[in-house]
Amino acid sequence: IDPLLAGGSAVMIGRQDYTGNIYTHQGWLTQDMRYILQDDEIDEICGDGAGSARCEGQAPTGHNRTRTFIWDVSDLANPINTGYYDHPDVSV
Repeated sequence: IDPLLAGGSAVMIGRQDYTGNIYTHQGWLTQDMRYILQDDEIDEICGDGAGSARCEGQAPTGHNRTRTFIWDVSDLANPINTGYYDHPDVSV
């Protein structure tokens, strides 16, 4: 979690990893500002391990659907992954 401070500088407050992380760089806060909804732009391509060149060196994610991760950020220094939502349609 990197907020932009006055002058455009960013300071890392918290960081958390998860299995299958490939290309994650954005998220959206819920209206109550307690959760971030976050997508990985490439994880579904690497579902079976035979995706694009971007999957090279990555472990298969085991899914081929758009997956949205849900993070509790009520404590910004300690974000907690509370689960995910898989879209019902196959993607890519």
